[in-house]
Amino acid sequence: DPAREGPPVGDRLALLIGSGKYPEETELADLQGPANDVRQMQFVLEKPDIGGFRVETFIDADSYQILPSIEATLSSSGPEDVVLVYYSGHGKLDLRGGLYLGCRNTRLATLQSTTVPLSFIKTVFDNAPCRNAVFLFDCCFSGAAAKAWVRGSVSDQFTVLGTSGVHILTSSTDFETSLEREGSEGGEVVGDFTKEIVEGLWSGKADMDNDGAVTPGDLHRYVQSRLPGQSSRYWSLESSSEVVLARNRRVQAAELPEELAASMKHPYSSIRKGAVEHLGKLLSSGNRAEAVAAKEALELFLHDDSRSVVAAASDLLARVEARERVGSEESLQSEIDALSETLVGIRPTVQPDDEGSDVEVTAVEEDPYQVLRRLESLDPSHRDAPRLSKEDKLALILLLAFVLSAVTLVLL
Repeated sequence: DPAREGPPVGDRLALLIGSGKYPEETELADLQGPANDVRQMQFVLEKPDIGGFRVETFIDADSYQILPSIEATLSSSGPEDVVLVYYSGHGKLDLRGGLYLGCRNTRLATLQSTTVPLSFIKTVFDNAPCRNAVFLFDCCFSGAAAKAWVRGSVSDQFTVLGTSGVHILTSSTDFETSLEREGSEGGEVVGDFTKEIVEGLWSGKADMDNDGAVTPGDLHRYVQSRLPGQSSRYWSLESSSEVVLARNRRVQAAELPEELAASMKHPYSSIRKGAVEHLGKLLSSGNRAEAVAAKEALELFLHDDSRSVVAAASDLLARVEARERVGSEESLQSEIDALSETLVGIRPTVQPDDEGSDVEVTAVEEDPYQVLRRLESLDPSHRDAPRLSKEDKLALILLLAFVLSAVTLVLL
């Protein structure tokens, strides 16, 4: 299916929420992982050749900052758009089992007004044109999220309350807690659930059927296989089509049909040339696993003893390389454009000094750490590309980001 080659037509928006600080509530322990979880999710979801999402992040934000963004994003998204909402932090239940996502200003005595209630998200979604939403919750009792959309126990078969296109993937059931642990790199504390999501998307291993596209169902099966002791849950509610969360950059080659494999070894060059033509059709079939197998087979034909066979295989491989080159350049340009937008987002703000007068300073709206992580995400192969102007542009962007950050620190 050619549509599975990449993200569907429409915009791709992700809201990533990490709440690890709870200064207003002594009964909620601070968490070290959510900020790291959000950064790692952002890193993989923003990559054009993996997630291709436009990402907005909230780290240790108040509920009154998060709620308007959720409503605005869902309300402004069209039927063809994909919206992903991710949360890492404390999940709390009310007396009826409703789930509330903790925020910096959360107080247990006033859950409705100081958290992000799942019932709020459902109400907004039901009144929005968006029909493709994915919710990933890495928090205690996250399995209760489905109760906002369904009637009855989340362990039963559900009657859907008039909602379509909702995919919910949770780290636990409606009565389990979730785990944090030390990450393998630099001792970063991350959630087990989030760690496996990031690894599965980055490596492509979450593409369980090897078709080049990672769907929520694929991701759930992968996480379950990686965390057998943790009861992650998945619901797909009245979805008319599969949502592509990410592309698999490392699709494994499919097995070629026996008849085609036999014709590749036929003593007559005309038969082998016909096999080359068949492989050319597989290259454009839209099945990435078959395309990988066809490319590998064509490379073998470069050593054929027939000049016409070699020429036919070389022509097809040249076309493939041209398409891949264009795709790599577009991916690189997307990274550059995103970084350029980051720098354009720097604007002057006015803050009062100690004597009460206004002093104008320059504030960088994005953490330089995030800029560096996005620069590091560029494929190293791009650095050998012949279009040096793009590398120069990246170097200037990096230098400018550091200079602006330094100036901001001095002024503040």
